[in-house]
Amino acid sequence: MIAITGITGRIGGQLAERLLTVGVAVRAVVRDARKGDAWTAKGCELAVADLTDVIASHQSLQGR
Repeated sequence: MIAITGITGRIGGQLAERLLTVGVAVRAVVRDARKGDAWTAKGCELAVADLTDVIASHQSLQGR
């Protein structure tokens, strides 16, 4: 699984689209869960974390 921060942006979004196309599991790390809805619909696992919050960031990168 690849975790992508910035997935709602241009580069992160393009990377995620490509990875999903070739069958790689993707975890979308977003600050606002509503912004992740489109990515979960595409098959991404969703993690909500503000990257300035060390604990939340660490948890968003842990396997589940």
